[in-house]
Amino acid sequence: MKKLLMKCSDERRRAFAMITSVWEDAGTRTVEKTAVYQEGGKHLENIRRYRDLLADAYPGAGVCPAELKDQALIFDFIEGSSLEDRYRLCAREKNQEALLLYMKNHVELLDSVRGGTASFEPTDMFREWFGDPSPYEGAPAYAIADFDATASNIILHDGEMVLIDYEWVAEFSIPRDLVVYHAIRDSYYHIPELEHVLPLAEAVASFGVNISTEILQKSYEHFFFRYVYGSEAGLSPLTDRKKIDCLANERTLLAERMWKENERAVLTQRAEIERLTHEAEELREKYANLDQSWFWRWDEVRAAMLKFSEENERLRKALELMEQDRDAWKQNFETVTNSRSYRDMMRLKRLLGKK
Repeated sequence: MKKLLMKCSDERRRAFAMITSVWEDAGTRTVEKTAVYQEGGKHLENIRRYRDLLADAYPGAGVCPAELKDQALIFDFIEGSSLEDRYRLCAREKNQEALLLYMKNHVELLDSVRGGTASFEPTDMFREWFGDPSPYEGAPAYAIADFDATASNIILHDGEMVLIDYEWVAEFSIPRDLVVYHAIRDSYYHIPELEHVLPLAEAVASFGVNISTEILQKSYEHFFFRYVYGSEAGLSPLTDRKKIDCLANERTLLAERMWKENERAVLTQRAEIERLTHEAEELREKYANLDQSWFWRWDEVRAAMLKFSEENERLRKALELMEQDRDAWKQNFETVTNSRSYRDMMRLKRLLGKK
């Protein structure tokens, strides 16, 4: 079994700190989510329970299967492109019409929740998640919602939208405007260029969001900074060894290994292109020095050169993709080693005399 990718959400409160890994075994990929701390077990159980809730709540969408096994939550790896990939393509091509169409499909998925909307009813859980409920008085609200149904967590698979990584499901009255705002706003964080194609304020207004973005943003930040991250965010001197090992031996080493492996693949590909280019030059010289009798074999020569050109172009395109993968893993490695949690971890290891 080979680990392809790992993300350590260690900046969260202890109850929500998770390690997410992508594994491959005999050509089959799975996604594994484990808790950094013992307190995270309940969060894993909730995510598993959310799978069944969402399957009932969103009858028009697929929900990624998940099972608890040995204190780990195992998801199927859903093949396909994410909705955020489509948003990114629209940003690259500056295609506002296509972007609005994808957003329309996105919002229609959110609105497809069973039961539709009713008048918002404040609850203690809403206050814990989002703070002050008073600005939402009388607003349309869902009785349940996948608050994590952002474009990056929706995979387009066999003509169906599939919900993945559904960590945050609101099992209480939640204003529609807040859910739609978060779902769209999240992509603008990941793809800032979207603002030049379709300003965020215009985008959310296009889909019936009436509450001011200032109020929505305040609730959004309360959820992430107070509820998810909480006062325990960051490393403390008493951080347990499991978390340190996760950071040092997993995130950094995996990113560095994948970066170096892709670098070696790039060098191998470049050498192959150079070899083919050298052979092509030798062919040109050979046929340039032959007498006129070879003129009648021009079709053969042309076919050989065309085959070379096609192979060379294929290799160059493959090289471009390899270089992109290498650069992405290099950036991943640099992001990890430059992160606050990594720097804190290294200071702590020095303090403890660990090498």
